[in-house]
Amino acid sequence: MTSGDRMMRPIMAFRSQLSGALLVLAAHSAASPAIAQENGETDPLGSLVLRSADREVTAREVVEAICKWDPSIRKPLEGDPDYRALYLSSVIFRDQVRAYRDQLLLDSAGFPAAETESLHKEALAWATDRNSPQPTKVLLTSRGLEIEVRTRLLSSQPKDFSTLRLRQHLMASVPEFFGLMSCSWIRVPLFNPTTGSALPEEEVKARWIALTGVSAKVKAGDLEWNDAVMRWSEDSPSKKKQGKIGILQRNMTDKFEEPFLRQLFAGHGFKHVEEHQIRGPILGDWWIYLARIETIHIKGPVGLEQVRAKVKRSLREHLLQERMQEFRAKAEYEILVPPVAYSVNE
Repeated sequence: MTSGDRMMRPIMAFRSQLSGALLVLAAHSAASPAIAQENGETDPLGSLVLRSADREVTAREVVEAICKWDPSIRKPLEGDPDYRALYLSSVIFRDQVRAYRDQLLLDSAGFPAAETESLHKEALAWATDRNSPQPTKVLLTSRGLEIEVRTRLLSSQPKDFSTLRLRQHLMASVPEFFGLMSCSWIRVPLFNPTTGSALPEEEVKARWIALTGVSAKVKAGDLEWNDAVMRWSEDSPSKKKQGKIGILQRNMTDKFEEPFLRQLFAGHGFKHVEEHQIRGPILGDWWIYLARIETIHIKGPVGLEQVRAKVKRSLREHLLQERMQEFRAKAEYEILVPPVAYSVNE
């Protein structure tokens, strides 16, 4: 089984193991009044899922935004209490709430609405980035909120970049475009392995802080990497190999999470690396990672014209992420998904 197969497990669990997960969620559902108390006076989608500045956002508001792209989701969410309980606790819905938060931040900053042609263009580019070709309609149905946010941010960027600017970005991390990297990792899930539900944001932060501490100890020589892998990693196949995951390239997004590869390959300049480097924690959609880069080799010759389109796309992604992080850093918000706090790996 490949690392990519393992990464897809929680997604498939959500789609194909609904009935088993519902038995577990039913035991917790009483802790969320808006879900548990269904009657003529209570909106079944009235659960609070986001606080943003002075706004309180319910699941209903987020679902209405999702229905712009996928109207079919409304009927099961309104009519099937079991499906609703599972969906509102899922990683998929958590990501939708995060995207809706970003929409609100862009609204406050006065960003224009996304144009249809630009949305379709970005949907195809997003899929290409992840080696996951799909029809535009399918992409927007499943990832419409996120792609809309991205399109709005991209609209503020220059239509093109100078050769000098592109060359600067290339030289900031040549391995991203011409490199082979050997790596090992500590990987910890951002979902409950039993139910497939998203972890609460406070638990995500706790895992981030914990791995930050592990990183500091490894860098200081107070903790051996192999010991850290055995203590912290929850990825059994790689754990048996001291965390080793083999040789990576930046374009292996069909096997590894795109945020992991993007941050792993960024900022290495123009160099071969023959000594260990710790990178992270890196926050993905399904996992949080602490990586040890063991070697980096450049496959030459290196030239901008060979990879101009990739460098341009990479630069746009870098600027997009940088801008969005600026907005998030200045904002006050709290994501309240799932509505029940689950304890994992205590």
